[in-house]
Amino acid sequence: MQRPRSITVIGVIGVLWGLLGTIGGFGGLLILLTAPDWFMELMRREASEEFVRVLTLAISDSDARRWGVLLTALQTGVNALLLFGSIALLRLQPKGWWMMMGYTVLALLWAGVDRVILEPTVYKPFRERHQIDDRTVRSVPRFTLGTLYPALAAYFLTRPKIMALYRQEEEE
Repeated sequence: MQRPRSITVIGVIGVLWGLLGTIGGFGGLLILLTAPDWFMELMRREASEEFVRVLTLAISDSDARRWGVLLTALQTGVNALLLFGSIALLRLQPKGWWMMMGYTVLALLWAGVDRVILEPTVYKPFRERHQIDDRTVRSVPRFTLGTLYPALAAYFLTRPKIMALYRQEEEE
């Protein structure tokens, strides 16, 4: 059976986004865990003074660093699920549908937890403790874009024709 166009679009975007997020997540974890001199020197040269100040505070603050590692590891895992789920989805494998539905649930849940729980309990106290301007607060468009893909993927994946396609593949 020919793959529906919506699955192709969801799958290709998922592979690209998942690959970038997984590679970036592993890179971020490496930097958070080791804070190499070359990276800090690059940031001092290329980034704004405010960004370097906040980054230095986040890396030197043990609570922020611990949270950063945990949250980056979780996000990297979600991105890896997106990557492998998208590949399986493009191959029309039933496990791809399940993995992508798992990704959509986790991504939407993550967005809510990040906004409703982590913002007031983790991010805001860090900003207050180190007198960081609220300009660094995550914007609404970023939140909206971060939830748009999983919401659209969930919508298209739950269409009766798409569900029947993956159910049929499962029965074979």
